[in-house]
Amino acid sequence: MDRTLQRAFCGACWDGNTDMVRQLLGHPEVVPDADHSTALLHAAHRGHWRVVEMLMPVSNPLERNSEALWRAAKHRHGRVVRLLSPVSDTSAWEAWMWRELSATMARMVARHTSTNSEKGEEDFHAVEVNSPEGQHIS
Repeated sequence: MDRTLQRAFCGACWDGNTDMVRQLLGHPEVVPDADHSTALLHAAHRGHWRVVEMLMPVSNPLERNSEALWRAAKHRHGRVVRLLSPVSDTSAWEAWMWRELSATMARMVARHTSTNSEKGEEDFHAVEVNSPEGQHIS
């Protein structure tokens, strides 16, 4: 793995530069799931759904407790949430993680995530989630 190319790859994912991501994905010295799928985390955090689509077959969305999904939801990137939810696991998310999400995003994650455990579902329903309108819902 070439660290300079790897940094360029992660930077392209952060910036949403699909052409560069596509080019670097084919390079033998670039490891798409290196450092716990950091490239996927960057693209999800910034809402670059096209890059997320490109990375999903070569990354692990479960890395870091499905943090890519959490970051996408936290920053209200619905399209990325819909892509990552079916392949993510929120069962180990703590109550504070759910509280950080808007009500809309929390519902979307809970609805689309197929691997929620009973505990994860209970955490979602038990915490108060702040809605964008400032109302509290359970």
